[in-house]
Amino acid sequence: VSGRPYCISGPISPPASPGDAIQRFPTVTKQIVILNRDAVDSLSVYFHVDSPVSCQYVIAPGQQQTFDMKCKEIYLSCSADVDATLYASLTGIPANRMYPLTGSGITS
Repeated sequence: VSGRPYCISGPISPPASPGDAIQRFPTVTKQIVILNRDAVDSLSVYFHVDSPVSCQYVIAPGQQQTFDMKCKEIYLSCSADVDATLYASLTGIPANRMYPLTGSGITS
């Protein structure tokens, strides 16, 4: 079944604290595509506030990354303002029914 489209676009600013980097979705995702439209700076993507650097995905300037996964939130972080677009395919599953993501590759 195809998902319902969700899109945000514009500058991503460096977070004041790790908890400020969060992007919450209205329902659970099926797929997420993040396009880093910036010409200079990279964008880090991770799935838990306590994710170590080794568990963060770095999207280089001008590149995009697709995540085929269900989640209710992601974290986007950068060292300078980054122009980016986030597309998500949303399911009909309420976000409050999604379990927290932890474990190997997420928090360790």
